[in-house]
Amino acid sequence: MRIYYSVFTLLCMVVPFLFSCSSDAPDLEHPLKQESINEGESYVSAPQMVEFEGEQTLKFKNVMSLQHYLQHVPETDSFVQKHSFFSSYRAVERSISDGIMRDSVMFLEGDDYQIIKMKSQLYALYRVSTVDGAYDPYPVCRARSLSEAMIANRSGHYLIGDSICTLGLYDNYEEAIGASGSYKEVSLYPIHSHGFRANNAFGKTSNRKCRGVIGVDANSKRLYIKVTAQKQVGFIVRWWIRYATTYMGRLIISQIGQPIIIEPSGGFEYIRQLVRGGTVTEDCVGKKFLPGSGRHIIEFAIERETGDDTFTLGKFMPVDDRTDPLYGQPCSIKGQIEFWSRGVPYGDRGSDEIDLSIAIS
Repeated sequence: MRIYYSVFTLLCMVVPFLFSCSSDAPDLEHPLKQESINEGESYVSAPQMVEFEGEQTLKFKNVMSLQHYLQHVPETDSFVQKHSFFSSYRAVERSISDGIMRDSVMFLEGDDYQIIKMKSQLYALYRVSTVDGAYDPYPVCRARSLSEAMIANRSGHYLIGDSICTLGLYDNYEEAIGASGSYKEVSLYPIHSHGFRANNAFGKTSNRKCRGVIGVDANSKRLYIKVTAQKQVGFIVRWWIRYATTYMGRLIISQIGQPIIIEPSGGFEYIRQLVRGGTVTEDCVGKKFLPGSGRHIIEFAIERETGDDTFTLGKFMPVDDRTDPLYGQPCSIKGQIEFWSRGVPYGDRGSDEIDLSIAIS
C-alpha cells in the first residue's frame, strides 16, 4: 500500500512556476464554491474548474491563490484523483502492479505489459537496462515536480490568470531517478531543487533487495522512512518485482539542527532508543531530541508487511523564539542509517550516511 503525500503551502513559487507559463488562456468559467480570503494585502480564492482544450483544468486567480490551494487541498481532492496528470501516472502504476500481482512472469513477458508501456509514454519512464542482473518493470513519473503534476491536467497544463502553465517533464529514466541510480524523490515543493532530501540504505542478497530512505518533508518538516522490497522472478528473463515483507532499521544520530519529536504513524512494532552504552533500550515515542551534537541510537521495526510504503517517524519542531540562536536555522540531521528486512538479514544490511538539511522558509 502506498501513502499519498499531502500538498502543503509554498512561500515562494513564482519563479519555478511562471517560467513555464504563457499568456494565451481564454476567459473561462465554472468556479468552485469557496469564499475569497484576505491574506494580508492580497485576496486569494479557490481555483476554477474549467474546460480547457477539451479537458478539466484548474485556473487560479493569481499565484497567492495557487499557494493557498496547495496549503489547504485535501489528498482526496477530486481533481487530483480524477483529472490530474498525477492521477494518470498513478493509473499506469496501478495497472502494472495489479498485473504483476496476478501473475508476474506471464504479465511481464506477455503483450499486456508492452501495451501499457507504449500507451503511457506521456506520463511514465521505464528502465531499459538490467540492474543487479534483472530488469526493473516499475515506472517513474515523468513530472519534474509532483506539486505541478497534481494541479496540472492530464495533458500537463494549468492556468494562472491569463497564463497557460506547462508541466516540466523528464526525457529519460536515468535523468528522472538521478545520477546515483536510486529513485530521486520528486519535490512537492519546487522551491527546493532536490525536493525531499533523502539518504538511501540498500541491503541485498542474491535474489532479495530492500531499501530504506530517510527523508524530511520540505514544508511540513515531517521526518519519514520510505521502504521498498524486491525479489527476483522469471526464467530466461529475470525481473525485480516488489513483495510484501517487514523491515528493521537503526539510526545513529550525531547532530541535530532543530528539535525533533518522535510521533510515528501506524505500522511500527517499536521505536526505541539504546541507552547506557547500548545495554538498555527505552521506548522513545513522544520523546523530544534537542539540537546539538551527541550520539543517539534509535532502533525501529516496521511490522506492517508491504513492498512499497512510507512511514512517519516524527517531525522537526523549529524554535519560534526570535531571541534564540537557533531561530531560522535549518532543520537538519546527520549520522548514519542501517536498514534490513525479513528477506535481507542483518548481515546483508544496507547503510548510508544521513545528511539532511531543509531551510526554514
